[in-house]
Amino acid sequence: MLQEGERLFLRNCANCHGYTGQGDGPSRGSLIAPPANLTRDPISSYPDGRLFLAIRFGKRVDGRLTMPPVLKMTDEEIWMTVAYLRELALQVH
Repeated sequence: MLQEGERLFLRNCANCHGYTGQGDGPSRGSLIAPPANLTRDPISSYPDGRLFLAIRFGKRVDGRLTMPPVLKMTDEEIWMTVAYLRELALQVH
């Protein structure tokens, strides 16, 4: 499950959030808001459900979409990605 979560993360999230989830992805400079570091608070302390919803529906700040929803992932794939994010936070710190 973690290997699949890693694969999904690298395919869907790493371009913005970086390969280690620290917000340093190759596309970060072209975004309207800097990508979150997923391995530190406050993001790493969010409940799993909040992470799931952010991935599924995206993230808005001041009415602006700062992270698009990931519509091409199934709910199961999102949960695998959330599980991988938990592991990634442990590995980085």
